[in-house]
Amino acid sequence: MLQYSQLPAEVRAGLAFGQPLRDGIELARARGRGTIVVLGCGECHASLMSGGDSGIWLTTGQAIFTNAQVDGATILGPGLESIVRKYVNLEAGAGPDATDPGARHAMAAGFAAQSGHPVIAVSNERKQVTLYMREERLLLRAQAELKATVEGHLQLLRTMLTVYPQRGGSRRRLPADERVRAEAAIRAIQEDLAELGSQGAVQAAECATIARELGLAEAGPVAASEGEFDAVPRLEEPEVRLLGEVYVEDKLVKGFAADVLIMLALSDERRIPVHVLQNALGEEDESALEEGIVALRESGLGIAKERGDCFLESEPVLDSDEFMTGVRDLPESPRPGQVDRLLSLWRGDPAALHPNTSGHWHEVYRVRNELLKRIRKMTVHEQRGLPGLKTFIAHFAANKLPSWVSGVASLNGRVGDRKRVLIVEDRMADTFVDVLGRHYDCVPLRSLPDWRQFSDEDDLDFDAALVDLHLTAAGNDAQGVAVLEHLRDNDGPPAMLISSAPEAGDIDALKEKYGLSGVYLKGPNDSLPDLVLSMDRVIRKGRPALK
Repeated sequence: MLQYSQLPAEVRAGLAFGQPLRDGIELARARGRGTIVVLGCGECHASLMSGGDSGIWLTTGQAIFTNAQVDGATILGPGLESIVRKYVNLEAGAGPDATDPGARHAMAAGFAAQSGHPVIAVSNERKQVTLYMREERLLLRAQAELKATVEGHLQLLRTMLTVYPQRGGSRRRLPADERVRAEAAIRAIQEDLAELGSQGAVQAAECATIARELGLAEAGPVAASEGEFDAVPRLEEPEVRLLGEVYVEDKLVKGFAADVLIMLALSDERRIPVHVLQNALGEEDESALEEGIVALRESGLGIAKERGDCFLESEPVLDSDEFMTGVRDLPESPRPGQVDRLLSLWRGDPAALHPNTSGHWHEVYRVRNELLKRIRKMTVHEQRGLPGLKTFIAHFAANKLPSWVSGVASLNGRVGDRKRVLIVEDRMADTFVDVLGRHYDCVPLRSLPDWRQFSDEDDLDFDAALVDLHLTAAGNDAQGVAVLEHLRDNDGPPAMLISSAPEAGDIDALKEKYGLSGVYLKGPNDSLPDLVLSMDRVIRKGRPALK
């Protein structure tokens, strides 16, 4: 069976996920469209073809999928950048792949064997994608299967980090047999990451980090195989940063050109009708659009106008795509470093920086909010491993993010001049945060063990504390007393006790014993009347002197 690393370099590059050719093939697979795509052939084996249309069409995912809806093969020219024939009948006989019952696959195998060019066949019923090269074949796996395989190898490496910890600053020492296993896992990951392309960026970063922590060198890039496949080198697509000011590689793009690039890059097919662009940008004169296109071309982007549409001629590497893919690929319990890396991709609030494009950011911001929901579910210890969160929230106006986010960021130090409130409450911590978070940075702790770990690590630099007396589901534990005593004995912030229905005479006794600044009484059905006013009063008055 052929291996992906044995393919010519140009074929590997073109078949990586995120590239137009692979996008089109995967779209055909997903929609159940059978098709054949011949790679890099041009007219060199015309005797093995008949019929179809000749011309020059840009290789895009949509073009590959559109051709798949009509019988016949699609022929890509050298370099795989363009389609030179479509709807072609292949005249080669059946190849050696006799175990594959499909006529389409047999035809693809025959053409590959006789021409020497790689040929891809997509089956419509089994949704199987097979690449044939000479007399060998390679099954191209779906993205989810590839990522699952990589995840399995990563889990082995994560286990090794746990089993062989770093001690006293020394390097980890793996036994010889474990070192062999780890190196084999890294090589296997690299093999699959070559095919995943930009869609495996998060897993690639984690693999690199673990390899360094284990004291292993990453496997280098897969070497190109020798062969007769004749194609010009594929140019690397430019890196485009949209999550802040717009950059193409290291060149800043401003004004109208930046708006055009954002709208094209965020559109489903990287293509928008010219009149739609002009209306969105308030420009009736098409010359402004022409100037924007010229500026983008000078930045290194392939951008064109044709038949009333403006479109990107290639697929740039977008930080917005990297962010969304990274969030979707996060495991159920992500490590703080994985999350912090995704936060670091943001350099500003692009919708605010480029207001003409605000309507095009919906999906990116939806995924951003999904990441924030994941952050809220993390433990306080994990949230402290997000040093980049403070920088992230600084990019957005206060009303553009959930009120609790600033409180999580304050775990690594105060955010601006906002007051900090410590909340120790088992059942309603998030409710208290939602009410108070619009006014203060709130840090919620949900149990006595959480409090003990936190108080051992933090200097308790808070302006006030809100403590529930009962911190277990039973509601009769009085564990909150331990928190109140610690705050009293260690010159902590002014504290307010939470209570539903204290016994008569208890309030004054509790205030005196623990130096409380107040007792907050929850309303019917755990409602929170006047909570903000009560907290404001506690912060203003401070802790009363103990008698």
